[in-house]
Formats: sequence, structure tokens, C-alpha cells
Amino acid sequence: MGKKEVIGECKLCLGFGELRDSHLVPAALYRLARARSRPKKPDPVLLTVAQRQQTSFQATQYLLCGRCETLFDQNGEDWVMKHCYRGRGRFRLRAILGASAPSAAEGDFKIYDASDNAAVRIDRLVYFCTSVFWRASVRTWYSSANGIKASAWGIRTKNKYDATCWARNRFR
Repeated sequence: MGKKEVIGECKLCLGFGELRDSHLVPAALYRLARARSRPKKPDPVLLTVAQRQQTSFQATQYLLCGRCETLFDQNGEDWVMKHCYRGRGRFRLRAILGASAPSAAEGDFKIYDASDNAAVRIDRLVYFCTSVFWRASVRTWYSSANGIKASAWGIRTKNKYDATCWARNRFR
């Protein structure tokens, strides 16, 4: 059985065409959130205002065209997923920061000025975080399997068109 083709308006560029089944957060992040130490129940916990539930649910919906999905991947997601905690002690961002002198330290607590470190792509971190918040704000995200509203941390704008105009100027 092939992929479902959905035609509609891309919520970022407002173009009309084939939409991708977009994730609220990267699919790779869902995989990383699974507990390898619990093979019988590895799924992460989904928290909502109403309940918490261990589930393999991944918040997805047809939101972006291929071009806009690629913008998010290339301008933030790929870098963040490569440098975030990957399990088994692999955490590239931490290693990069740990190799430099902290700006301040007190005991085990250390503060690093990432803007002084060329290896830390602050632009990618900001782009990634902003793109997730934007996705959360432009739509309500649900689990179709059990009706759990998995949206947006309460982020809403009075005018979703304004949110899209704002995003179009920043996610290029």
C-alpha cells in the first residue's frame, strides 16, 4: 500500500500542492525518547492537561509541503538531532561545550557562552526551537488513536495568518 497523497495549503509558504505528513517534533526524537532499558514498555510518556499515558504516539499531520519540510530539516533539525543527547553517553553539544572554558562555574554547575564557540550553531538551535513552537501554534495536534490532544503547550495566536506571515519571514 502506497503513501497517502494529500493536497492542500502549506501552512508555511501558503502554496497549494502535495503536503507531507509532518511531525510536531522530529521522528528521530521519538526514537531517542524510547527507553532501551525497558524492552517490554519502552514508549515515552505523553503528558497532557487531562492525563499522562505511555504511548508510541507521534504527533503528525499534513502541514507542510516538501520544500518547507526540507527548510526545517536543513536549517535546524539535522544539526540539533546530530548534536543532542543520543544515548549511551553520546552528547556532541555537551562535548563541544565541555572542551571550552566555562564563563562561570560553581562546583559541578558550569555556564558556557556558546556564542564564543564557532562549533555551536546557535542559529540552528534557535531555528529548530522556533520551528517546533511555530508548528505547535499553527495547528492543534491530536492522537487519532485515542483522542488525546497533544498540542502546543497552550501556545496560540489570535490570528493564525499573522503567525504564518511571521514564520515566512524567519524560516527562509
